[in-house]
Order: sequence, then structure tokens, then C-alpha cells
Amino acid sequence: MASESASFGTESANLRLWVIVAYVLHLVGFSLIGVILNYVKRKDGDALFRGHHEWMIRTFWWTVILGILGVILSLIGIGVLLLLALAVWYYYRLIKGLVLIVDYKPIEDPKRFF
Repeated sequence: MASESASFGTESANLRLWVIVAYVLHLVGFSLIGVILNYVKRKDGDALFRGHHEWMIRTFWWTVILGILGVILSLIGIGVLLLLALAVWYYYRLIKGLVLIVDYKPIEDPKRFF
């Protein structure tokens, strides 16, 4: 029984480490590698870890879509504001998620925009 508990703790720590690695990859600019890791690992573990992977996947795709829109709109000037707001939103979501996973806390609703 004790070994089952120890292996669960080790497995949980490993899954948590993968989530932290994915957050760091996104934060330092290797988002493509981070999102691939999210897709590979999103089925592993319980809802705690799946929610974090879903949060990062959605953050990645919304950033890509809104980033393209911002670049297009920058031709008329307003895109710069969108890109600035997008950068703040992107780092907010990733830092929020990283702080939560360090404390073993879930993302309340991975589909929320904030």
C-alpha cells in the first residue's frame, strides 16, 4: 500500500513537472514546442493537469489568431494596440497558470478568456 502511494506521488510530481516545463517553454518564446508538449501530455493525469494543458493550448491558439489580426490591423494603426494588449494577456495567462500549478491548484475553467 505504501509503495502505491509513493508511486502515485512520484507520478503526480512528474506530471506537474511536465506542466511546469510547458509553461516555461511558452514563457521563454518556444511556444510551438510548448504546445506540442501540451498536446502530447494533455490526456495524462487527472483534471488538475488536463486543465492546465487545455489552458495553455487555448492561450497559444488565441494568441496566434489575434496576433495575425493585430498584424493586419497594424496597417491602419489600431493593430499596435491589439498586439500590446495581446502580449499583456498572453503573459498574464501563463504566469497565472504557472503560479497555480506550483501550488498544485487547478485552472478553475480552462475555457475562460481571463
